[in-house]
Amino acid sequence: MISDDERIAAARAYVDALATKDPSDVRVTPDCRRVENGITTGRDGAHIIRTLRTSPLFAPISGTADFAATVTDGVAHATFTVIALHRLAVPVRESFTFDESGAISSITAKIGRPRLARR
Repeated sequence: MISDDERIAAARAYVDALATKDPSDVRVTPDCRRVENGITTGRDGAHIIRTLRTSPLFAPISGTADFAATVTDGVAHATFTVIALHRLAVPVRESFTFDESGAISSITAKIGRPRLARR
């Protein structure tokens, strides 16, 4: 069984990879799926990892901020802000489920409205 701290660390590794484009610390199951605002954006684990590394979808992301996470019934719920194009702040809520080994088995994202980032 994995701890809540391990679940939060796994979620944080995924969020960090959005900005760094380095998913080497992200562990996902082969059948992991990512759904963003109701649309599948990651069809399996390999696709999710490849998307983190090379997708134009995440290319404008220059950083993340305000990461906070909780765990409820084994699901990690993270909120954070994506900084895009160095000037847009986009609020994000993502929920992560896990298999017994601690690998992420699903990601559900809700992306909010962008606003100008504070300088």
